[in-house]
Parts: sequence; structure tokens; C-alpha cells
Amino acid sequence: MSPGSLPLVSVVLLCHDRPQLLVDALQSIAAQRYPKLEVLVVHNPSPHSEAIRSIVQQFPDFRLIVMPHNAGYTGGMNEGIRQATGKYIYITEEDMVTAPDAVAAMVAYMESDPQCAIASGIHDDQCGVIVHAGGFIQLGGIYRLFVIGRDTPVFPPLLGPFCASYITGAMMLLRRSTIEELGAFRQDFFMYHDDVELCVRFLRHGKTLVIVPSARAKTLANLPTAKTSALINFHKFKNLFATYLLHAPAGVLPEFFARYAGITLLRHMFRDPAAALALLRAEFWITANFPRLLRERKQLAASCRESVPSAITP
Repeated sequence: MSPGSLPLVSVVLLCHDRPQLLVDALQSIAAQRYPKLEVLVVHNPSPHSEAIRSIVQQFPDFRLIVMPHNAGYTGGMNEGIRQATGKYIYITEEDMVTAPDAVAAMVAYMESDPQCAIASGIHDDQCGVIVHAGGFIQLGGIYRLFVIGRDTPVFPPLLGPFCASYITGAMMLLRRSTIEELGAFRQDFFMYHDDVELCVRFLRHGKTLVIVPSARAKTLANLPTAKTSALINFHKFKNLFATYLLHAPAGVLPEFFARYAGITLLRHMFRDPAAALALLRAEFWITANFPRLLRERKQLAASCRESVPSAITP
């Protein structure tokens, strides 16, 4: 395929408060060997906003989108996706260094498989150890997320593209037509479990998610952020509960909520009162939004062609 006939890929890179990592992330995008890119850097404001603006200005072909307030992962990514014009949209973050051939490898696969809605690759840490190569979700009475790499100390070489039921939001090549059909990230999630919900929703509509091992990225060191643990815990609990209400089989809901909204709350009350308070806030949020989520559940059930994955199959 000649360069002129290649589809346009929009890169949406989300950043917030780690300018010391952003330079490497942007340089890795600038070094991509795929010739047809538009790059949108979406910035959720932080005390480091001026430093981030200055860094992005070093890349004159990149466009900076400054959010009016911190809209979280979902708000920032959704705005970038909204302004993107490519057939494919590659989303990544300020702590990810994308290998030069990664975008080209994912696009080549997506062009060969029209049923694939999301492609991703393999994340290494700074020592070259695989930490993420997709995974598998189980929405049962116990929530399970199995990640290849993180949860597999030993596994055979990953030689060719393979299907998964979970792809991390730190590295996704999305098909625009699927986003237009099924929507992007849920705006009310803000952060955490947003990628889980998106993957499950796409799977329920008969789409496939594929890991392309030749597409590589490196995860930079995780550094402290300005987000408080209470805020993180609130969104983790809230979004997991919402994902279950939207997508889990009805038969598992009583056990799941008894375990996570009841027993977990009692455990945290004695061990971690701050986490207990965050969980209680999440339960209030779910209660207030229950009628809306239930209506959405019914709408999703009516539109889905496939059932939610029922087992982990690593």
C-alpha cells in the first residue's frame, strides 16, 4: 500500500501533571514510521500546565487541546476522540513510549480484520520485562481481571495476533466507525475501569479485541500524582459497580454486591476508614443513579448480539 493510500491515524495523547515523562512520550510519537498521523495532545489542567504547554510547543505539528478543567481520563480522551479526524484513533498517555513501528503494525492488522474494533500491543517496563499484553475479564460473583504479563510470571513467547477480552486504555488503536456506532468512554466514569467497560461493551456487540505482539510500548516509571487516594478509591468502586449493573449477568449481581458493597465495606471500616468512606460514597452514587443505569442496561441488552464473556481463558 502506497503512503498516499494509507488511512489517516489520529493520535490522542492524554497528559495531566507529569511533564518530566511527557517529552519521551511525544518524541516516541514523532518518531513513528507510519507516515499519515495527526497528533492531538489533550491536557487536563494541573500546576504543571505551563511546563506542559512549553513542551508541546517543541513539536509544531502537534495540536494542544487544553481542557477547561480536569475532566479525568474519560473526559480528556473523549474530547480528543471527538476532535480526531482519522479512520483510526490511537490513544495513549504521557507515561507511555510507543515503539517506532507500533502504530504501523496495529493499522496493518486492523486493515486486514474488519471485525476488530480495538488493537493493542505489548507493554514492557524499563527493564524490558512484559507487564501488559492484554487480558481476560470475568464478570462473575467475584470480579476477575487476568492480565498477561502482570499475572503470568512465566508464559510462552507471544508470536502472532491473538484475541483478548481486555485491552488497557493506555494503548488502544480504535476504529472510528465502531466509536460512532457504540460510543467512546463513559463520561461519568472519570477514571478507572473505563477501559474495562468499553471492552465489555464492544464484545457484547460482537466486536473483537486483538493484541498485535509486534506493536510494542514501554511504560515509564509511575510517579506520584496530585490525585488523592480517596478520589481514586471512589471512582474505582463506583465504576466497577456501574460496569456490573450495565453488563454482568443478572444471576451474579446479588453475590457480587453482597461481597463488594457489603462485606468489603465492613472490612474497610475496621482496616481502612478512608477507603470505607470512599466505598460508601460510591454506594450512594450507585443508588442515586440506579434508575438511569437500569434503563441503559435494558437498552444494551436489546442491542447486543453477543453475551458478556463468562470465563477467563488465558
